[in-house]
Amino acid sequence: MAIVDYTATLKTNPNDAEAFYNRGNAYGNQKEYDKAIADYTAALKINPNYAEAFYSRGYTYGEIKKYDKAIADYTAVLKKYPDLVYALINRGDAYFVKKEYDKAIADYTRAIKLDPNNIEYKQGLEIIQKRGKSSAIFPTGFVGTWKRDNFDNTLTFNKNSFKPSNQNSTRILSNSSGDLYTFYSHDASYWITTITIKLVNGNLVISGDSGDGEDNWNGTWKKQKR
Repeated sequence: MAIVDYTATLKTNPNDAEAFYNRGNAYGNQKEYDKAIADYTAALKINPNYAEAFYSRGYTYGEIKKYDKAIADYTAVLKKYPDLVYALINRGDAYFVKKEYDKAIADYTRAIKLDPNNIEYKQGLEIIQKRGKSSAIFPTGFVGTWKRDNFDNTLTFNKNSFKPSNQNSTRILSNSSGDLYTFYSHDASYWITTITIKLVNGNLVISGDSGDGEDNWNGTWKKQKR
């Protein structure tokens, strides 16, 4: 059914919590997040025990970076379904973004106990644990914007992160050993970036695996003037 169909149903029965929920999902699929949240909230007013509406509203709050509200909704879900792995992982991701690492670790650890063969969860836990302990920062000379010959995009380095100009995700430094640097993605998408970065004659030389199979940053980058 489409949004217009759920709207027609609600005109006939304005207390149909499922129709509000389904229309909310449809709005969410179209990235109309405010409308989706409004519909999930309406569903919950009709049925305060509607766990699926709490979960979907929590997910939507996460999409618009309202992490406290996302955490509250996932917590409501977990009160009813304490072993719901997706809710644990999503709440853990929200805690992670808020830098509440102990809480994120607790949620991921429980999720792994429930789903011990999930490699992504184990990778996510490793990233959180490293980030919680790490205070790694780049050498001062790395900070700035860099460009590679015959390559349209740039890489902008801050003190403990860098961002490719062609992506929304920022890679945040979690660990370093010599010239080898390990990153996670700020959106907790489980991208792990492991690359070697060196300063050679004032240029940035990068080699290794960008982590998502699409980028190739290997080569020599020149610092852009401000």
